[in-house]
Amino acid sequence: MRRLVWVAAVSGVLSCGCMGSNGASPTGHPQQHQLPASPRAYGTTSLPGGLVYAAGNGTDIRIFESSQGDGSQARLLVGRGPGLDMAPHVSPDGRRLVYRHNPSPTSDRSDVFILDLVTGRTRNVTRSAQRRNWGASWSPDGRSIVFNRTGASGPELWLIRPDGRHAHRIAAGWAEYPRFSPDGTTIVFESRRDGNYEIYTIHPDGSGLRRLTHTTADDKDPSFSPNGRLILFTSERDSTSRSSTAGSGFETPRQVYLMNADGSHQHALVRDRASDELPTFLPDGRVLFFSIQLPAVRDAPPHFLGAFVAAVSGQVRRTAWPRQEVEIDWRPR
Repeated sequence: MRRLVWVAAVSGVLSCGCMGSNGASPTGHPQQHQLPASPRAYGTTSLPGGLVYAAGNGTDIRIFESSQGDGSQARLLVGRGPGLDMAPHVSPDGRRLVYRHNPSPTSDRSDVFILDLVTGRTRNVTRSAQRRNWGASWSPDGRSIVFNRTGASGPELWLIRPDGRHAHRIAAGWAEYPRFSPDGTTIVFESRRDGNYEIYTIHPDGSGLRRLTHTTADDKDPSFSPNGRLILFTSERDSTSRSSTAGSGFETPRQVYLMNADGSHQHALVRDRASDELPTFLPDGRVLFFSIQLPAVRDAPPHFLGAFVAAVSGQVRRTAWPRQEVEIDWRPR
C-alpha cells in the first residue's frame, strides 16, 4: 500500500530514508555522496487540461480539482476529514471520481467511494472497510471498477460495478494497484506473489496471468500508455541501497521505467540519482513524475526536487507545479 506511505512521506510525517539514524547506510557504511538538486531539465513545460489530485498531511488528506495544469484555481472536491481521501481516478467520461477513504490515518481500514462530479453525490461502493479496499481504477467503458481487497494471504484483485453490485474476485494471489489497458482486455498490476514486487498482467476473467519483470529489486506502480503499447512503472533495480520489502524499514530510491506491453525492452526513462515517484501518463503520451531526495535519517521528511515531464525519448522538462503532496489523475474536458 505504498501510495498511502508516499503521500504521508512528502508531508514530513513518514519514517523513510535510505540510511540509518546514525547517518550510515543500512549496511553500516557512511554515505559517500549526495543526490543532485534535480533531474536535468531542458526548460519548462505546461500540463494539459484539468486535473484532480490528493494533498494534505499524514492525518488529513483531501482531494482537489484544478482547471489549470499548474495546480492553480483549485477547488475542494472531497474532504471527509479527519481522515485520508486519496488515490483519485477519473472515469473515462470525466463525470465520476473513484477514490479511497481511510477514516483513520493509523489504520488500513478503507473503502472505495465514488463521487459524481456533476451532482456532488457520493457512494460507498465496497461497504466493507474491515476488508481493506483500495487501489481502485475504472475500466475503459466505465462499467466496472477494479480494486484490491485483502484476502487470507494478502491483497487480491476484485471487480465491482459502480453501483456496488456484482463484486467478485478475479484471481487468487497477491495483487495491488491494478490498471486496465485502453482496450479493456488486460489488467496490469504489481505483486509480491513470487517474492519481491514485480509487474504482472491478467485478463479480467482471471485467465492469462503473466509475469513481465524478473529482477531481485522491487518494480511497482504500473500503468498502460494511452495507446496501450507501453507500460510505465517504477523500479529500484538501479539503487544500491536495500529494498524496503527486504525488511530494512527504509524507502529505497526508484526510477521511472518503460517497457513494451509484452514486457520487452525494459529501460529507464530518466537516469538520475534522485528518487522519481508516482509517474502518470499524460493524455498526449508524455509522463509526469515527481522527484524527491530521500532523507538521510529515519523520520525526517524527504526533500521535494520538483515535478517534471518526460517524453518517451527521455528528454525532461520542469513544470510549474506548486505543491509536493500529490497523487494526480486527469479529467477529460
